[in-house]
Amino acid sequence: MLLRGLAGIIIGVAYGFLVGLVVFLLTRIGLKEQTETAGMIMFDPRALAWLATLLAGTIAGVCAAVAGLIVSLALMGKRKAAITGLITGLLPIVFLFLAFWTNPRSWRDWIDFLVMIAILPIGVALMGVVVSIVAEKLNRVLL
Repeated sequence: MLLRGLAGIIIGVAYGFLVGLVVFLLTRIGLKEQTETAGMIMFDPRALAWLATLLAGTIAGVCAAVAGLIVSLALMGKRKAAITGLITGLLPIVFLFLAFWTNPRSWRDWIDFLVMIAILPIGVALMGVVVSIVAEKLNRVLL
């Protein structure tokens, strides 16, 4: 049981690292060298890109680790694991981004929203299915 829970957490943290890598690459598109105007008044685009990378990786990793732990300890089937991952992935969108939601005004806002939907609910649901498969195989091997 402990090994199944650990496997779920490890897979969730690995998913967080994967999300961090993808967001790192997405925030580097079109990012120019640091300008001399970035300082106390102007935001540094490189610092904001790092902040976005760290926040996305951390939030996705924590959600995936919690979903992986729940799925692996409860020995859920694939369908229940996907539903658990979907709900766990929707929670940060509801808590964090619903209060700040405005109408997307540009194509970049729409891309950001679609990436957020792909990373959190859909990605964590797929990760839950993977954890379910791994936990089932570990349960067969260990018993």
